[in-house]
Amino acid sequence: MSMASTLDRFGKFQFLYNWFLISNKNLDVIKMFKSFKTRMDMDVKFFLRIDNQTYKVFEIFNPGINVGLIKREIGNFSREKLNVNTSKSYYESRKNMSGVLIRSTSVIRYPFKTTFEEYMMDLKLRYYDIYSKFHYQQFLLLKQVHEFSYNTTIHLSYFGNTSSGQTGGMGKMLWDDAADMTSCGCIMRLLDSDRIFYYDFIMPFYKFRSYFYFRNPGLVKPNFKEVLKPFSRTTWFATLYTCLIVCCCIEAAYLVEEKNAKEKRKSWFRPIFTVVAAFCQQSLDTIPTQVAGRIILLHLFIMSVLLYNYYTSSLVSSLISTEPEVLKTIKELYESQMEVGIELQSYTITYILERSKVDYYMKLLNGSKIFPHDRLNFLPLEEGIERVHRGGFAYHTESTSAYPLIDHTFEQESICDLAEIGLINSFSSVIVQKRSQYKKLFQVSLRKAWERGLLNKLLKTWVDSKPECLSSARVISVGVNDLFLPYFLLAMGFLASLIILLLEISRDKFQERLRNIRKKLFFKTPYVN
Repeated sequence: MSMASTLDRFGKFQFLYNWFLISNKNLDVIKMFKSFKTRMDMDVKFFLRIDNQTYKVFEIFNPGINVGLIKREIGNFSREKLNVNTSKSYYESRKNMSGVLIRSTSVIRYPFKTTFEEYMMDLKLRYYDIYSKFHYQQFLLLKQVHEFSYNTTIHLSYFGNTSSGQTGGMGKMLWDDAADMTSCGCIMRLLDSDRIFYYDFIMPFYKFRSYFYFRNPGLVKPNFKEVLKPFSRTTWFATLYTCLIVCCCIEAAYLVEEKNAKEKRKSWFRPIFTVVAAFCQQSLDTIPTQVAGRIILLHLFIMSVLLYNYYTSSLVSSLISTEPEVLKTIKELYESQMEVGIELQSYTITYILERSKVDYYMKLLNGSKIFPHDRLNFLPLEEGIERVHRGGFAYHTESTSAYPLIDHTFEQESICDLAEIGLINSFSSVIVQKRSQYKKLFQVSLRKAWERGLLNKLLKTWVDSKPECLSSARVISVGVNDLFLPYFLLAMGFLASLIILLLEISRDKFQERLRNIRKKLFFKTPYVN
């Protein structure tokens, strides 16, 4: 008796320890343990002496509220031989929890007019509080298996404004022993794993995801390297050298023709324009009349046609096969021109504030777009998704809430343009108090349900997957960014032509001035016979 009192005082009657207590007296075990702090998961075997050589072996545990201690005979010990009834395991002996009251707590974020049970069970209403409803089905599954009774306390928040969360919401109820477990899901961790030191998670099965959702059909950044990609560096240099040789040959052919025809020599830029016109598939202002010049020009056209086709086909195929570039990081979202809004969730605010301490770009995004000028960009779910649909807006919410609404309101083009940047990524499950007496039992039940496919069935019934893009080919509008290079080349051409025009005007004026000076010098010089 004194040994049992000592063990109880130090809280040793729990599933982490196995105890074998032997008594030589015929004691009332129930009466003796009634004053102790007993639990369902306690593993205490009591050997009660019957005679000099025989002991009866009892198992003692307390299923929970409203039941009290249970003593179950499991075998006997006689003449150094232990006979144990193995028909019931730990799980089977405690599976029936009839009469036990489980105090549960849950979070409901949207108002409802029906009863709590109808709101949580009706599939027609499943598009609100999906996260809580999916885990509520797991709680009901445990209820069906163990046949316990329960009550539920509804909260508006999951945890307090700390990463561990024991200062408010459901977390505080569990920490203060006002509830035994939650009937809704809870995120296992935010940035740090503080919560696992305060609560026990029963088989984290569901992958909680929250994203910034936005339409992003693709971005094209001005990049001159894209224009050079179809040909290798060696090919470009070979083409350049060939063009220089062809320019020299064409100019030589023109010089021979002008000399034979006694014509005035034209500009040295003529062969350069001839080669450029050939590669651009344009007509020429002058054509060689002699056979040699025409042969050179003919082979120039053949080479230009082949290179033109190789270049354009390679460039077009590259653009078609390349996936449109999308925003992938918080940094890119901050640097973009999109506005940002979030759904009002306490865990989202806590996560953003905690991550802003270690993530520089999250801090900038929070200060410039999420919380600009002391004004939070909170939007209801429907309004946020609608603004995402219109474009130019990023909205943060959890995937279980966003996907059903996107599937019902977005057309295929918008679904194919949908992009997302992950924020919170964590496993979640129903939770119990730290070192709860129900943890071991409920873990086995949920593991059995998972092995039989029941949890996957609940997941497919209550949680929508990401809407699928069914279009085999996406049509992306060509914007100004895509045409930056052609416009740039056109502007450079105008600028070059203007500079050349000014140089030619300056040259003509300079030559005219030289002629005038020569004339003046000629007339001023006296005639000497």
